[in-house]
Amino acid sequence: MKRENLRIIGSHEEKAVPTGKYTVTRYGNKKPVTKLETWVKTPCGSMRLSVWKTLYREALEEEGQLDLLEKVIDQVKRLPFVDDPELYAMECIDCGAYLSWDATQ
Repeated sequence: MKRENLRIIGSHEEKAVPTGKYTVTRYGNKKPVTKLETWVKTPCGSMRLSVWKTLYREALEEEGQLDLLEKVIDQVKRLPFVDDPELYAMECIDCGAYLSWDATQ
């Protein structure tokens, strides 16, 4: 899949997705158990963030850009507010923010 088809449109969206399990309330009603998942919108449609990361990594690998990803991850690891350096680096590559950094060129 091409990288331009995986561009993130807008911001992340969090959804409560049913797990297939149910709990019984004190009134005897069944209530579905949900878990929170992060979704992103792309030109190909909405997908889970974990699926997007896998597809984007494969697209970078097809283009021979994995070394760029590693360089950007090394830069991003220094930032104190980043929880997931790989995801943040992929988003920086996706929007082209890395182009203004001196260390990646």
